[in-house]
Amino acid sequence: MVVGFVNAGLMNITQALSVVLGANVGTTVTAQLIAFKISALALPAIGIGAGLRFFSKKKTMHYLGDVIIGFGILFLGLDIMKGSFVPLKQSPVFANTFAYFSGNPFLAVLAGAVLTMIIQSSSATIGIVRK
Repeated sequence: MVVGFVNAGLMNITQALSVVLGANVGTTVTAQLIAFKISALALPAIGIGAGLRFFSKKKTMHYLGDVIIGFGILFLGLDIMKGSFVPLKQSPVFANTFAYFSGNPFLAVLAGAVLTMIIQSSSATIGIVRK
């Protein structure tokens, strides 16, 4: 999208670079938060964010509530997605496939890239495959 925006003249290169770098930093931060296993805080975050959003009189607190709700929904979604892959852990075919990839780093990177393309999110891929 960003390349298309630059090509259409809607953004300049500096703005496009800022968007791309921001997306990379955001993905890195999301992956780190996933590593901290804070999915148990997803529902409380949604509740706190909703409380701030709907019961605060200050605009700043409304925006803070929106941010907290967003993070809560993000981690709730990742947790639900990770839970949907639990039956695959018991599949011997799935386990053997990953064992095969562990012997060949090139195939492991290729499999990770394909999984990320299918899911459309590297953060979701990290959340699914982490222990």
